[in-house]
Amino acid sequence: MSFKRSVATLLVLTGFADLSFASNSESYFDKQVSEFNEYRTFNWGECPAQFKTLDGRNECSFAQTPLNWEEPTGKVIEVLVSKYSATGGKSKGQLWMLSGGPGVSGSTYFPYVIEQDMPDIVRDYDVYILEHRGIGWSTELQCSYFDPKKCFDALHEVWGEGLFEFNTINAARDLKYAISKSKSLSWVPTYIYGISYGTMLAQRFTQIAPNGAQGIILDSVLPAHNSSTDLYEENADKVFTQLANYCNSDSYCSAKFITPVNESIRRSVQQHFAGVHCPDVSIDRDKLQQWSMAQISGLDKRSLLPFYSRLARCNDNDVIALNKAVLHYGLGKSIQILNRAKAVKDELKPNFSSSLFDLISMNEINYEKRSERERAEFCTNAIVCFDASYHAFSQSIQKTWANRYASEYIYKEIQHYIPTVALNGTLDHATPIHHAKDIQGSFTNINQRFIEVPFAPHGVVFNTGVKTAGEDICGVDIMESFMTNPWVSPDVSCLNDLSEFTFAVSAEYSQKVYGEDDAFGSFE
Repeated sequence: MSFKRSVATLLVLTGFADLSFASNSESYFDKQVSEFNEYRTFNWGECPAQFKTLDGRNECSFAQTPLNWEEPTGKVIEVLVSKYSATGGKSKGQLWMLSGGPGVSGSTYFPYVIEQDMPDIVRDYDVYILEHRGIGWSTELQCSYFDPKKCFDALHEVWGEGLFEFNTINAARDLKYAISKSKSLSWVPTYIYGISYGTMLAQRFTQIAPNGAQGIILDSVLPAHNSSTDLYEENADKVFTQLANYCNSDSYCSAKFITPVNESIRRSVQQHFAGVHCPDVSIDRDKLQQWSMAQISGLDKRSLLPFYSRLARCNDNDVIALNKAVLHYGLGKSIQILNRAKAVKDELKPNFSSSLFDLISMNEINYEKRSERERAEFCTNAIVCFDASYHAFSQSIQKTWANRYASEYIYKEIQHYIPTVALNGTLDHATPIHHAKDIQGSFTNINQRFIEVPFAPHGVVFNTGVKTAGEDICGVDIMESFMTNPWVSPDVSCLNDLSEFTFAVSAEYSQKVYGEDDAFGSFE
């Protein structure tokens, strides 16, 4: 979790690499609104352009829901629901997909994976996307100010205290209502998939609807009771340590270092910035840490280790190669910052709401806080970090948005009896494995299981390719097996067929960055 408005930081909230926007146009679509009545089925119509699957099969409806579920006859908002009907003709049930963030639109990635990555599931199940209140085509929270206080004031002027109703509890009630409305004509089994923050929303759903689904799939787990946005840097740095430890156990990678790898890297970095090691390479420490954060946040983290291998060794060839890499990566230049999303016309909606992120993360996902001073002290010896301006900015967000609402559900361990499968990768920087495992403490029966996936990044289900040609994505196979019968252990045999994790990078990449065929170089 993070506040920084950089491309890399937005990715860490979702685990996905493409945050594409639909092309802007003056076209119109057949918007269908569904009245607030759970006993009446949805009015289905055309989807906005950025929510459409490529084959155009999905339908959308704008469900009216109360802004405040405690006041059901009060102010009404709209929540977009997308439905991709089972391609096999007869549906065995329904799967609801919840995006990450908080604040990331379901349109960012779900329409693609529904159509491209889960053919067996979409053959047998209707697949729904619930667009979280406050994002995109649901009633949205957007402002044009980068300054947190100005943004808060502008939104509070519009919504008053109703601003604080854009929270996880009400989003879970939106989900409960939408599921009920979707089954107004006939009952079918319901399964819920959530990624990252979506796992917390799914957990919250079980608090208000303990019998509301037949199965829950948690992808990259955010435990609801003790997750902390302020620990993002510390968690990411631990994942770097895990990556280094994997290198230490790999014959190819470890041969490129004076082992142990983690200690070698950290020692050489400290010595370099103390001015006693590799002085002919000029690196800005803040920018190196931010670059490392960007790399550890990506799906492919391998580019980190050649750089640190050369820095640790620092022979004549390494100095030349490192200076090329510093220039290539722009470590001596300003880090690009992604400005907050701005409202746009017609069908093109922002795929991220920083305001919703700030509101929910500061009130529901910041159990253990860190001061500016504590963050600065941590970064003194860290490989992966943000800079002082980030720390100051995050403190201003905390000062503005924190302590705005409370609930009996927030920071409480969630226990329920719905069958659950939770998957987490060991190289997940955003929901790190050591923290994700905490959810096992709330499991109540043998039908709630945690699956650790080696080497996998954030977003396990759709980022677990296999070696056998023609086979489906491993995480999707596990999800399908679970949905077939949630009362037995899912088939995880595909974990033995995962694509091999290798530290070697291509000669093309190596030449582009380091001017040599081998990115790591050698001790010669």
